[in-house]
Amino acid sequence: MIAMHLEATYSGYNTWSEFASCLLRISRCEEDRASMCVDGDEADSKESYGATFSRIPDMFVRGISGKTWKLRCKWWLNRHFSKETLAFEMSAGDLQLMAYKAACASHLYGKEFQYVTDVDAYLNEHDKTSSTCLHLHIRNSIGFYRSLGRKRISF
Repeated sequence: MIAMHLEATYSGYNTWSEFASCLLRISRCEEDRASMCVDGDEADSKESYGATFSRIPDMFVRGISGKTWKLRCKWWLNRHFSKETLAFEMSAGDLQLMAYKAACASHLYGKEFQYVTDVDAYLNEHDKTSSTCLHLHIRNSIGFYRSLGRKRISF
């Protein structure tokens, strides 16, 4: 529901804060995304199984929900994370908004995403508290949009 709200409005920092919090919780739920496959003919052999692990929840990459998130992420590159948007936010001085949007962007697009790195550099100079909060998200970022067939993303 938060994502749908963000599609309809240009929300303040509190909505982005909630969304960042949700993405952080999702990034920490790793145990549910591990799977193991055993070859039926060689179930007793130690070398006959394969294990896969993904930090990215299926809802972001599979089925209709995955397609929706792929489209949403592509659209948000221009709607919420463009150079023009960042320049406006910097001129307005809304550091909390930039911090939480960058936190969300790190989960969506990865910690190397230009919006994230630009906001991080700006916050390091202007607001150490918001910078610390952003670093928590960067350290735990999912960056799932890259797994949807995207290479390096910039704006």
